[in-house]
Amino acid sequence: MSKSTEDAEKEFEKLINGLERANIKFYQVSMLVLYPNGPWKYYNYIILVVFQIVSVYFLITGVITIYQQKDDIFVTFEVANAFLIFFAVFVSIADFHGTGRKRHLWNKLFSYFEDEFHDYECELVRKEASRLRTVCRTYMKWFFLFSTPCIFVNIFFMFVIIPIIRFIIDEEQTTNDTAYNVFLPIPFWSVFNTRTFLGFTMQYLLMIFMVCDIFASFLVYVASVFFFFMELIIQLKILSFALAKHDERVGYADCIFNHQRSK
Repeated sequence: MSKSTEDAEKEFEKLINGLERANIKFYQVSMLVLYPNGPWKYYNYIILVVFQIVSVYFLITGVITIYQQKDDIFVTFEVANAFLIFFAVFVSIADFHGTGRKRHLWNKLFSYFEDEFHDYECELVRKEASRLRTVCRTYMKWFFLFSTPCIFVNIFFMFVIIPIIRFIIDEEQTTNDTAYNVFLPIPFWSVFNTRTFLGFTMQYLLMIFMVCDIFASFLVYVASVFFFFMELIIQLKILSFALAKHDERVGYADCIFNHQRSK
C-alpha cells in the first residue's frame, strides 16, 4: 500500500470520527458532500457527476425560461429564485470538489476536533469537558430532529401539495408551448413534451433529484458549521473552567507529585 493511499485512508477515518462526534449519521450523504471516498467512492463520484450534469441542464433551461416568460412576472420570479439557488449550489459543489481547497479545510477541521485540544489531568476539568460533550451531542440531536422533518415537509409540499392544488383549481396553462407545464413544481422550460405522461415524469424526477441533493448538501454543510461553532464554544468553556479551577488543579498536581515522591 502506497503512502498516499494510507494517508487517504487515515483522512477518511478521521472524517468518519468527526462525523460521529458531530452526531451526523447520514454517512453516505455526508461522504457525497464532504469526501467522496471510502466504501461509497464510485457511487459518490457517479452521483456527483450526474448532479452537475443535471445542474447544467437546469441552469440552461432556467435562462431559456426567464427569457421566454419575461412577460409573466410570477413565473419569472419563481424560476429566477430557483435558478439562483441551483447556480449557487452548482458553483459551491464544483469549487468544493474541483479545487479541493475547501474540502481539505473541512477535513482538517473535523480532524482537529477528533480529540481534545489539551488533555487536562484534573478530574474536575475532565468531568466538565464530558458534560459539555454530552450537551453538544444533545444539541446536534435536536438540530437533526427539527431540521430533517422540516426538509422533508418542504419537499413534500413543493412536489406533492402544490401540483395537487393546481390540479384541483384547474389552473390554466400560461402558454401553448408543450415544453412548459404549470403542474410541475417549478415551471422550467423542458426539452421534453411535459404534457405527456413520459415527458412530465422525466422532468418531475429530474427536479426531485436536484432538490433532494440540494437539501442534503444544505443539511450536511449547516450541521458541520453548527458543530464547528459548538466545538469552539466548548473549548473556550473548558479553558475558562480550567482557569477558574486553577488553584484546585495546582493542589491536585502537588498531591500526585508528593505521592510519587513517597513511593
